[in-house]
Amino acid sequence: YTVNYYKDSIEEGNYLDKVEGTGTFEDAIPADLTKFAPAGYAVPGARSGAEKISADGGDVVNVVYSKDTFKYSVHYFYDEVEDEQALEQGIGEFESQVTTYKVKPRTKYALDYVENLPLTIGTDVSKNVINVYYALDDNEDEIPDKYQILFTYVSAGNGSVDGEIKEVHTFRDDNDNYIKPTPTSPKANITVNADDKYAFDYWTVDGSSKDYHINMDTFKTNTYLENTTFTVYFDKDEIGTNLENPDNPDGIPDKYQVVFEYRSEDTNRGTVYGTVKEVVTRPQNEDGSYNMEAPVYPSANVTVSGIGSYSFNNWTDGSRSYANADEIKAAGFTQSTTFTAQFNYNGGGGGTGGGGGGTSGGTTGNRRYTSTPGGPGFTTITPEDVPLAPLPESPVDVTLIDDGEVPLAPLPKTGQTSMRTTLTMMLSGIFVAVTALSRKRKEEDS
Repeated sequence: YTVNYYKDSIEEGNYLDKVEGTGTFEDAIPADLTKFAPAGYAVPGARSGAEKISADGGDVVNVVYSKDTFKYSVHYFYDEVEDEQALEQGIGEFESQVTTYKVKPRTKYALDYVENLPLTIGTDVSKNVINVYYALDDNEDEIPDKYQILFTYVSAGNGSVDGEIKEVHTFRDDNDNYIKPTPTSPKANITVNADDKYAFDYWTVDGSSKDYHINMDTFKTNTYLENTTFTVYFDKDEIGTNLENPDNPDGIPDKYQVVFEYRSEDTNRGTVYGTVKEVVTRPQNEDGSYNMEAPVYPSANVTVSGIGSYSFNNWTDGSRSYANADEIKAAGFTQSTTFTAQFNYNGGGGGTGGGGGGTSGGTTGNRRYTSTPGGPGFTTITPEDVPLAPLPESPVDVTLIDDGEVPLAPLPKTGQTSMRTTLTMMLSGIFVAVTALSRKRKEEDS
C-alpha cells in the first residue's frame, strides 16, 4: 500500500511525500495524519482512499493538509505615538493577504504611510502586524505638513495683502512618493494694498531681516527650509514730491522725505511766492532702504518781494542765515526745515525791494540781520499814539489879537541871541494869559 501526503489538494504540484508498506489482507491501512505536515497547515490532515489492504495490493491512501488560521493586528500612530485604544485585531488564513484596514483619521491629521500592507498571514503572530501612521495636517489639504513648506503673507496693519497669501510647496520623488522638504524660494504671487494715506514700507521675516522691495525682490532670492511668515509694514504717506500739490501722497512713507517750506516773517513787509513747499525724498541704499544720514538739497525755487519801504534782507532757518536762495540750495539738510524771509526797512516810501530768490534777484548788500532805523527791532510811533492835553470845553472866550496891533521888535541880526530870547518870552506870556482866562471862565460857568 501507499500513503501519499498533499497540501491543499490532491494535485501533483501539492505533493509532499509518501509512505509505502505491506500488510495482511483485510487489515486496516495505517496512515499518520500528522506526518509531513508543513508549517502553517492544520493537523490532522484529511484522509481519503483505501481503508483496508486488498488481495491484489496496490492500495492507495491520500492525506491532505489544509491551511491553518492565525491572528493579526492593526496599530495606529499619530505623530509617531501609538494610540492603544485604536488597536484592531483579526484572523486570517495562512498565506492569505490582508489588503485593507479601518481608517481612523483625526481632525487636522492626514495619512502618512502604512507598514506591512498588504499583510501576508504567517505562522508568527508577532509579525502579523499592520502599522498605520497619521501626521499633522494643519492646513487640512490631506497631505502631512512635514512634507510641505508653507509661506504665509500677512499685513501688520494699515494695508492688506491679496492673492496667494498661503503658498504651499509639496515635495515628492519621481515615483510620486512624499519626501522630506529641500530648501526652496517663495514665489510671492501676491498684491500689496496700502490704506488711504499710507504707503508700503518694507517686508520682514520675524523682524530679523527686511526687504524694502514691494515685490519681495530680495526675499525671493533666498531659500527656506521651514514654514515662514512674511509680514508687510506700512507707514504714513500724507505728502508727496508733486511740486504743484505737495500735500498729496506719492506712495513713499513720509518718514523717508524732507519737507522744505518758505515763508515771510511778516506779510505786511514782504511776500514769498513760487514753490513755497517742496518735498525731497532721501537717497536709497543698494538694498532699497533709505539713507537717513545723507543730506538732501532744496530747490529753493521762490521769489521774495518787499512791500512799501521794505526790501528783502536775508533768509533764516532759525539757527543760520542765508543771503539768498543760492546759499540755501548749496546747503544740505537731514531734516525738515522752514526758511523765513526777513526784510529791511529802507525809510521813506515808494517802490518795492525784491531778492532772495538767487544771486540775480539782488539783496541789500547781501546783509544778514542788519539792523537799521525802522527795520526789524524798531517800532515806529505814529502821531495818534502820542498823548495830548485835553482841549478846553466850549464855549471859550478867546480874545483875538490883531497882528497889526502888536508891536514887534525888529528881528535880530545874525548872532543877536538876546532879541530871540525876548521874543520867545513874550509869546509864552501871551499863551499863559489866554490859558488862565479860559480856566477862569470855566470855573465861573461851573
